Amino acid sequence: MIKYLLTFSIILLLFNTSYSQDSGYLRIDSNLDDFYVVVDGNYNNEFHLSSGDSIQLETGIHQISMIAEKINDNVFNVTINPGETTTRFKNFHISRFFKATSSSYPRFKWNANLIVMSDKNADIFVDDTYVGTGLQGLLLDKGNYSISVKSDSYEKTITYSNYDKNLNVLNLHTLPTKKKAYAYSLIPGASQFYKQDYLKGVIFSVGFSALLVTSISYNHKLNQANKDSEQLLQNYRTATDVSLINQYASELEKRMGDSQTYADNTNMAMIATGGFYLLNILDAVLLQPRRGYYKGWDIDPFIDYEATEGRLYGIKISKDL
Repeated sequence: MIKYLLTFSIILLLFNTSYSQDSGYLRIDSNLDDFYVVVDGNYNNEFHLSSGDSIQLETGIHQISMIAEKINDNVFNVTINPGETTTRFKNFHISRFFKATSSSYPRFKWNANLIVMSDKNADIFVDDTYVGTGLQGLLLDKGNYSISVKSDSYEKTITYSNYDKNLNVLNLHTLPTKKKAYAYSLIPGASQFYKQDYLKGVIFSVGFSALLVTSISYNHKLNQANKDSEQLLQNYRTATDVSLINQYASELEKRMGDSQTYADNTNMAMIATGGFYLLNILDAVLLQPRRGYYKGWDIDPFIDYEATEGRLYGIKISKDL
């Protein structure tokens, strides 16, 4: 028995000696309390370190990524020599205005590289698989995904291409926003369609178009009647035959009457068009949609790490490439 233990110990010693000759250590000193280290771009095998900690690496040149809260990822190369400890000193300026989307830190803090935000009662699906309601962090492999949000009888689906290690945020709300509703109010019926009030959308778009066409038509007839009146007046002044003079006078009187009628109709049509346009704006701005406006969330995952704590931890989704 002792013979076998001695043999095993010798083999283990030889193995450790051989491995130590093929590896070394990297020590990182920093002004950061803690940080993550990724070696050679392998984000699925990170090291969570504090200043002064060391990690054992194979000999050779490695790409090191230091990742921490409110700093950009710091990437540098290091050469590891057999049995030696290589030390790197890294000091960073921490900005309180730093955006979470500028770093891969949320990938480790929240286990997510994509955050989907939607209506608070909307179900979220990735490739037809339910992943959460309202707000969900996702850790996605590289690839294309079908992301859907469903609320009541409304649904929105997009194709999302994931290629970035950093955080991305999608706001896929199904309810309308006030900002867009107000902007669309400049186009008759557009805001009503956007707010999913389709009957009003048809009324305002068709009604405004009809009034506008009527105004243009009466204005065209007015211009034509004025041209005819000018020509008849010229003919009346140059005519020498009594019968022609009487004919031109009768036609001129009729066309001048037509001009007045067309002028009145044009003015009324333009007033009606302007009033209808104003009514469209008032309806778009003052009346809320039946399902209400999208109120958004009380957090901003772009920048606010603390407020999102405990709410955005992701679901790992693998993609067969």
